[in-house]
Amino acid sequence: LPQDLPTFTGRDAELDRLQELARDNPAVVISALAWMAGVGKTQLAVHVGHRLAAEQRFDRILFVNLRGFHSDPAQPPADPGAVLDGFLRLLGVPGQHVPHQLEARTEALRQKLTGLRSLVVLDNAADEKQVAPLLPNVPGCVTLVTSRRNLGELGSAARFPVDVFRPAEALHYLEAAVPQIPVGSDPGAAARIARRCGHLPLAL
Repeated sequence: LPQDLPTFTGRDAELDRLQELARDNPAVVISALAWMAGVGKTQLAVHVGHRLAAEQRFDRILFVNLRGFHSDPAQPPADPGAVLDGFLRLLGVPGQHVPHQLEARTEALRQKLTGLRSLVVLDNAADEKQVAPLLPNVPGCVTLVTSRRNLGELGSAARFPVDVFRPAEALHYLEAAVPQIPVGSDPGAAARIARRCGHLPLAL
């Protein structure tokens, strides 16, 4: 997993619910309301992953940025076959033994993760077609998917939409981001900045 943020702010109710979903479902899609970018989907998934790992150590952790909505047209969405090739090599499959067909690679991933406690994070997914071959769907494996879309055609996945910060969370996040800057003579300034940023984590 990427490093967790020591300054991770708020989302207490969401974190509790998300951990419950991750324990009870083979896959959880963390999506944005109204396709909004910058609400903190990736950081939420990473934070939950670290919390789950603290409960009981994972045997394997796989993380990939699927580049579903990359701003650079030279960086198209990741090909699921290539992602599976990378996963299998990380799991110890020699390159010459990686199957050629997409379906066979999916099955090989499931075989490698069967019997293990594992976490798979598929970040920034474009659509169901990209994600479906990457879902292990084996006991003991938690899969977290982040996307601007809710990926409604992934029938086995639970949905967890994420909105902007609540006002108090936004204010706390803003103040924690710049602790060296004094509040000044206007106590309402920080709250106005948070409102004008729409309480959006990326804007803050």
